Amino acid sequence: MMRWRLTLILLGLVGAMLLSACGSSTVHPKAKPPSRTHQQQPDQPQSQTQPQQPSSTATAQSWPFAVRDLRTAGSASAFALTEPAQAASSAWSLSPQFAGYSGYLSLLRTTDGGAGWTDVTPPDPFSGVPDEYGTALDFLNQDTGWLAMEVGQGSTTTIAVARTTDAGSSWQVNTLKAPFPGGIYLDFTSSEDGWLLAMSTPGAGLMSKVLYSTSDGGRTWQEDSCSLGPGCPQKGGLLPSDSYPTGMSFLGSGGFVSALNHGDSYLWFYGSQDAGHTWQRIPLTVPKAYAQGYGDVYSPSFSGTNGRMFVQFSTSTGPLLVVYQSADGGRSWQPKASPALPVSLGSPAQFGWTSGEDGYVASGDGKDLYRTTDGGQTWARAPLPNAAATAASEGLLQLAFTSAQDGLLAASDRSGTCEIFTTRDGGQTWTSLAPQNSGAK
Repeated sequence: MMRWRLTLILLGLVGAMLLSACGSSTVHPKAKPPSRTHQQQPDQPQSQTQPQQPSSTATAQSWPFAVRDLRTAGSASAFALTEPAQAASSAWSLSPQFAGYSGYLSLLRTTDGGAGWTDVTPPDPFSGVPDEYGTALDFLNQDTGWLAMEVGQGSTTTIAVARTTDAGSSWQVNTLKAPFPGGIYLDFTSSEDGWLLAMSTPGAGLMSKVLYSTSDGGRTWQEDSCSLGPGCPQKGGLLPSDSYPTGMSFLGSGGFVSALNHGDSYLWFYGSQDAGHTWQRIPLTVPKAYAQGYGDVYSPSFSGTNGRMFVQFSTSTGPLLVVYQSADGGRSWQPKASPALPVSLGSPAQFGWTSGEDGYVASGDGKDLYRTTDGGQTWARAPLPNAAATAASEGLLQLAFTSAQDGLLAASDRSGTCEIFTTRDGGQTWTSLAPQNSGAK
C-alpha cells in the first residue's frame, strides 16, 4: 500500500490549527463569533423520548487511527479516511513507509458495521512531494467512490482524484492543475458527473474559488466558474470572494454552494441551474425572531425534489438551528414553521438526513444527539458516549448513519485514544467496538 500524506489546512473556512495526538482540527472564523456559553436545552414536546444513559456492551478500545472523514455506503458498509493516532500495533500491520508516521493518510473500509476494517488506500500520486493540503471523499454506493487530495507547489496546486468502482480493490488516479492551494469540496451525482470546488486560504478576508466539473467520472476536468482566481476575477457569478464556503451539493444540473456569514445582512446561499456554469444568490427569508442575529448556511440534502438544509443563527440569546425546506428542487426555500433547535453545531458540523423526514444533529459540545422523524418539527434528545465530548472539543468527532436506526461514531482525543461506537436504535444507546484488522485489499 502506498501512502497518502496529509497536512490538514483550513478547508476554506480557515482558523486556528489545534494539534492533538490523534491529529489536528480546524476552527472556523466568523465576522462575529457565536455564543458558546449559552447552550440551552430544547423544550421537550410530548412526542420526544426522554434522554437515556448511553450503553456500552464492550470495553472501550483504543483504535490506532484518527478518523478525518466517515462516509456510510450501504446498510453495513462505511469508509473512513484516517491517519495514525499512535504507532500502529501488530494487529494493524501497514506498509513500513506508513506505520508510525503521523500525518499519513489511509482509507479503511468496513462491511460489517465497524467491527472489521480493510485497508483500501489508493496509490500515492505525490510520493516525496511536500506541502499537501485539503482532502475530500465522496461515495455514491458501496462500490463507487472518489478520494481527492491537493498538493501545493509554489503558486499552483495539483489535485489528484482517485476513483474506484470495486469498493477500493483498485483505483484509477487522475490529476488536474488548480491556481492555488487551500481546500476542496467534491460531489458526484452519478458515476460520470461530478464537481470539485477548489478554494484558497483566505487573505484580508477574501478567498479565491474555482469550480471544476467532469462528465467522465473524474478522468478529465473543465473549469466552469471562478471568483478572484488568477486571470479570472469573476466568471459565472460564483460565490463572491469575501465568502467562506461550508459545502457544495448538486441535484441533477442544479447546484448549491453555502457559506458562513461574513458580517452581511443576508444569508450566503447560491444556486445554479446549468450544472455550475452560472450562479445566482438564492434569497432566504430570515425569521423576524432572528433578524438581529446572523446565520451560517450549510449544504442541503434532497429526497427527490424535496430538499432540507440547516441554517445556524447566532443571536444575543444563544445559538438557534433552523430547518429550511424546498419543494421545487432547491429553487426556493422557506424556514420550517417549528421552534428552532437551541443547539450550536460543531466544527466540523455533524448532521445529516437519512431520508426525507429523518435527520440528526450532534451538538457542538459532543454531549447530545438530536433526532427528528418529522422533518424537524420535533426533536428527541439522547446523550452521546463520553468520548464524543472530548473529540468534539478538538474537532475530531465523526458521525454517520446508514438508516434511521443504524449509525457509526468515531471519537479521537489528545491522549491518543480513538474509539469507534455503533448504534442500532437511532442513537438512544451506543456500543463500543473493538475494531479488527480485516487485512489488505
